[in-house]
Formats: sequence, structure tokens, C-alpha cells
Amino acid sequence: MIIDSNTFSLTRFRNRLRSVRSYVNGDTEVTSGPVELIIEITSVCNLACIMCPRNVMVRPDGYMALELFKSIVDQIKDTVELIYLSGGLGEPLVHPDLTEMIDYCRLQNVRVGVSTNATLLKREIAGRILDAGPDILLLSLDGATKETHESIRVGSVFERTMGNVEYFLEEKE
Repeated sequence: MIIDSNTFSLTRFRNRLRSVRSYVNGDTEVTSGPVELIIEITSVCNLACIMCPRNVMVRPDGYMALELFKSIVDQIKDTVELIYLSGGLGEPLVHPDLTEMIDYCRLQNVRVGVSTNATLLKREIAGRILDAGPDILLLSLDGATKETHESIRVGSVFERTMGNVEYFLEEKE
């Protein structure tokens, strides 16, 4: 667990307490704000994973505007403890404003996490992610062998993806 000013926020603590109280009481109306928030910042993806419904998605691919993202953060920054930037049906590393989004969360004293399929975690992007410093970086890999991984993460090359992960970990150290 990370201990920082986010941990000792009285407003966030009270919000968490309201959330727990609502749960314990079985309330049908929750009075707290969100404790964690998952935001789909893009629906654009570089893979065609077998479990993903993108092949039947009828909405167009796109990116969340940075101003909309900031507006959402501004509305919940006093109660939320973690904002998780997910592609949802997309890959967050393709978003052109990803590092600015991470920076904005950190500027607002909100922890931020990013989930990625790691296929795009190459030198330039890895450096930008390390500089932005999300609190959590989830590397979503399916399968411990080339055959399994590539059969699930269609379009990924196992050796290249693992090389990206190894490079990132070396740079992080």
C-alpha cells in the first residue's frame, strides 16, 4: 500500500466511511462518491483478442478528449482514491494524451493506474510512462507460452511483448 497525502485525506476517509456504512446497512441509496473509478479513455486497440467483443462493437473507435477527462477528474477528485485508466475495449497506450492524463491525476492528488497489453511498451513510450509515474501499471499478459499467448492475444508477438516487459522493468530499476 502506498502511504502519502492521499492516504490521510479526511474527505476521502469520510467518503470511504459513508460507502462502508451504506454497504453494512444494506442501503438502496448510496450517499458516498466513488472510491475507485475506471475510465475507458479509448476504444482503439492494436490487437484482436479472442475474448474481446470489439468484433461485434457497433460504436466507432475513438479517444476521450483531454478536457472531458479533466472535467471528470475535477468532479470526483475529493472523494476518489484511485482512477484506473483502462482502454475498456481499447489499449490505453495508443491514446495520444495518456501521459497528460496521468500527470493531471497526480496534480490533483489522485492515485492513477494504467492497464496495458504491453505490446506497445517500447523505449519511447516506456520512458514517457516512467516519467509520468502512475501508481499502478498492470501488464496484462495471457499465457506463459508463445502458443497460448499468441492464440489469445491475436496480433501480439510473444517474444516482442516479453522483450518490452523486460526492458520496462530494467528501466524502472
